[in-house]
Amino acid sequence: TEQYMLANQMPSSVPRIEDDDGHEFFLNRPASIQSLCGEPLDLEFTIEAPEDIAGATAGLVVYDLFDAPVFGTSSKFQCVCGKGSGARWQIICKLGQIPLNAGLYSASIWFGNEYRDYAKFSKAISLQIAPSDPFGWGEAIPGSWGHFHWAAEWEFVPGE
Repeated sequence: TEQYMLANQMPSSVPRIEDDDGHEFFLNRPASIQSLCGEPLDLEFTIEAPEDIAGATAGLVVYDLFDAPVFGTSSKFQCVCGKGSGARWQIICKLGQIPLNAGLYSASIWFGNEYRDYAKFSKAISLQIAPSDPFGWGEAIPGSWGHFHWAAEWEFVPGE
């Protein structure tokens, strides 16, 4: 079943794809991004619109192999939009050091402006997160921990 899921859930390897609804928006992106567990993660892509769009915004949702959302982010919700107007927008989303555990994920991309979304690109980018040792304890994060590893603040007080 995992091979079936990989074949049907992962993005196309074609670097330029049209939006889900065929409205002549195009996404130029790497088909796959590889990173180590615990490393900073940036997504960079370009949107081509059929006409000038003022104040561009973008969002993304990352999904696991079972199509469950893992996390999302939106420049619109963060009140961040592109300056000016254009039919072509280069977008860089610096996710930072996401505590995402090893595994295969996909990202859907939305593009719009501060008022509405114009285009959606479902499962447009594959994210391959390789095992690593982000805490430096000598072993990779156990798969049983789920999608995230978290560096919590711990406090221990000896009993009396």
